[in-house]
Parts: sequence; structure tokens; C-alpha cells
Amino acid sequence: VGAMAGDKAGGGDGGGGDDGEKPGRNCASLFGDAVSCLIRGGVTTGHAVVWGTRYTCYPVKETVVNCYDRNAKRLEPYKKKDISVKQVPTFHFGAASSGY
Repeated sequence: VGAMAGDKAGGGDGGGGDDGEKPGRNCASLFGDAVSCLIRGGVTTGHAVVWGTRYTCYPVKETVVNCYDRNAKRLEPYKKKDISVKQVPTFHFGAASSGY
């Protein structure tokens, strides 16, 4: 007629059998997932910090370098990369020569 409490044949409880293992995932699997989640989060955070540092520090670096260059031109004019007097003789050949 109906299933007794000890019978395995009659189902009324939805099939959650007692075969020694608890339903769900085991501890090692959960620990592995947690560790991989932390590692992925750390790598993503590291990439974001590097990106932010690059885009934040670049304008500051450019300002410092420009300031240094501007002061170097003003305080050390002898280091200017301009040749005001040409010290190398030039020679012309052809129709554009000086008439010789």
C-alpha cells in the first residue's frame, strides 16, 4: 500500500538518498574556487593599478621634464644645439657655383 520509513522503493521525499555523501560540493573544491577567485581578483587589481599609474604619472613626468629642459636652456646656453657660425667649408659644383 504505502511506503514504510525503511523502504527504499517508495519515494515521497524527492530522491535525496542517504548514500553517505552530503549534497553539494566538497571542501577542497570550494577552497580551490576561493583561491582562484582571489588570484584572479589580485591580477585584475594589479592591471588596473598599473594602468592608473601610467595615465596619472605621465602628465606629471612630462611637466617635470619640460620644466627641467626650460631651466637648462636658460641657465646653460652654451649647451644649446645650434650652430651659429658654420665652421665647415662648403663647396659648390655646377651652375649654381660662384662664377669660377
